Amino acid sequence: MATFKIMITDGLAEKGKAYLREHAEVIDRSGISPEDLLKEVGEVDALIVRSRTKVNAAVFEAGKRLKVVGRAGIGVDNIDLNAARAAGVTVVNSPLATTVSVAELAMGLMLALVREIPRADASMKQGKWLKKEFEGHELYQKTLGIIGCGRIGSAVAERAQAFGMHVLAFDRFRPKDELCQCSEPVEELDDLLARSDFLSLHLPLTAETRNL
Repeated sequence: MATFKIMITDGLAEKGKAYLREHAEVIDRSGISPEDLLKEVGEVDALIVRSRTKVNAAVFEAGKRLKVVGRAGIGVDNIDLNAARAAGVTVVNSPLATTVSVAELAMGLMLALVREIPRADASMKQGKWLKKEFEGHELYQKTLGIIGCGRIGSAVAERAQAFGMHVLAFDRFRPKDELCQCSEPVEELDDLLARSDFLSLHLPLTAETRNL
C-alpha cells in the first residue's frame, strides 16, 4: 500500500508534525518557493499551509495526487477554492485554532492605541519622562463596533464587555438572534460606523470585503 504523503509548506508545531508522522510520511518544506512547490506538489497527497503559500490553480493542476489542502489557521483566502473544487480536492481549515489569541490581540491593540503605549515606550527608551503627554483615553463606557461576528468577533465582544464597553455588532450573513449576546445587533453598517468610538473587523477576505 502506497504511503500517504503530506507536505508542510509554512511550518507547523513539532507536536502536530509528530502526530502526522504516526499516520503518514511528512515532508517539511517550510519556506518553499512557488516554483519549487509546482515541481514537488505532484508527489504528495496533502498540503498543510498557512497564509504565505498561495495554493492557486497552477498548484492544483500540478498536484496530480493531491486530495486535501489544510490551512493551519482560519482564513482560506490564499487557496483558490474554485480550482480546488474543479480538481476534486477537499479544503479544510482550523477555525478554533486562534480564536482566543486573536481576540486578546484585538483588545491589546486597542489598549496600546488609547494609552499610546508604543510612543510612551519609545520615549522612555530615549531617557524622556513625558508622563503628562500620555494621559490617553479609557475604553470604559466607549462604544465598540464589531464588523463580522463569528467566533472571533464574538470573543472580542465578550472581552470588550468585561472592560465596560458598549458593543455593537454587524454581520451581513448572520441573523440578529445568532449574534453574540454581549452585543447590540445593528442592521445597517452606516449606523454602526456613526455610533462607534472603535471599530474591529473580523472578516474573511472576499471580493465583497476587500478594501472595506
